[in-house]
Amino acid sequence: MNLAATVLISLAAGGGTVTAPAECATIEADALRLACYDRIFRPAPAMTPVTGAAPAVAAEGLSAEEQFGLTAGQLRGRSGEEPLEVLRSVVAAVEVTGSKALIRLENGQRWRQLEATDRPLFAAGATIEIRSASLGSFLASVPGSRQPAVRVRRID
Repeated sequence: MNLAATVLISLAAGGGTVTAPAECATIEADALRLACYDRIFRPAPAMTPVTGAAPAVAAEGLSAEEQFGLTAGQLRGRSGEEPLEVLRSVVAAVEVTGSKALIRLENGQRWRQLEATDRPLFAAGATIEIRSASLGSFLASVPGSRQPAVRVRRID
């Protein structure tokens, strides 16, 4: 029996752990080779099926609105509602420093604008929309305005 067959049998049985990437490299089938590498390099809790969406992690005792914008690390190990994809709120106050703003929403959340702009985008009393973007980032915009969305980060 060759090395690739031994590795496949070991993986299929859930038994022995493959520890050398060279063992994985001998596997012809792409999916099985990837699974072999995942067993070596990916910690078990991080292995989730690819569904096209990030796994939902919810925070115990927090509504979907309260947990919107918190990182997976901040929410890990808790249970509750599914996270929101878009948050709509009213701006309670805006503090502008240079070309960036600190935005306080009426729900108490504070968000920092990460991208510089040449004119203010947000004003107290205006409706704001913050939506999830790629790689755990967030984009804020004023619905109905022609201004582009800007990256923001929740600070509390």
